[in-house]
Amino acid sequence: MRIMLTINIDKIGYQVWDLSATYGMALRIIQTALRTRAFNTVSCHPPPNSIYARVRNFIATNDILRGDAYHEPSKTLSTIQKELLEQIEEADINYYEFKVRRGGPTTKEAPNLIPFDQERRIVGCICHEESHHISYLLLYRGLPARCRCGHWFKLVTFDEYEAARDRYWKKIESEPENQELMKDLDDAETQLQKLLEESKSMTNRSPGSNDMLDKLAIAWNKYKNAYHQIRKKIDEACITDIR
Repeated sequence: MRIMLTINIDKIGYQVWDLSATYGMALRIIQTALRTRAFNTVSCHPPPNSIYARVRNFIATNDILRGDAYHEPSKTLSTIQKELLEQIEEADINYYEFKVRRGGPTTKEAPNLIPFDQERRIVGCICHEESHHISYLLLYRGLPARCRCGHWFKLVTFDEYEAARDRYWKKIESEPENQELMKDLDDAETQLQKLLEESKSMTNRSPGSNDMLDKLAIAWNKYKNAYHQIRKKIDEACITDIR
């Protein structure tokens, strides 16, 4: 049997960022207009060894990207770090968009996990694939609920759901195509760090500065895309695969 879950929609806005960082070539990787989500990103604390945490830590703990903000204790992140993290959010899974998901059998002990940042949420269950009827359930965090068709659902925090997503990725990471995705991420991260090291003392007038900007932009896009492909693979899983 296949179940499809409809998740209620939250309004999402967009705004355009225009960066003009001038304090070092390495801090101008994204000197382009950016489209970023206007809603407040949910504070998430995933497993420390997860892909989610790895990419964000690479940006947030990078001394070169930190720049002059390193000497200002009041600043936790530099402008460029904040903008790069915004781009990662844009490339990541959107928890708030409308989704229809496939799924298999569930039980009270192994329900479909529904992430949300509030204590309760309404979800819709398309009980049968050939049916257009939707049954709605009011879920309370941590309490499994059964639809009349027999499928079980449970509202969880984003931290719990990210941990479940990470467990799923660990199960499929050894598959050849997923190993290739991880290699793409590793290679892109290594190349990006190498270019950051080479460019940290450069200015706008340094010989080869334009070429370095192009290389940084290409390396960053490869890194961001490699991460996006991994997260997309996770997001395409059946809802019952995320445990």
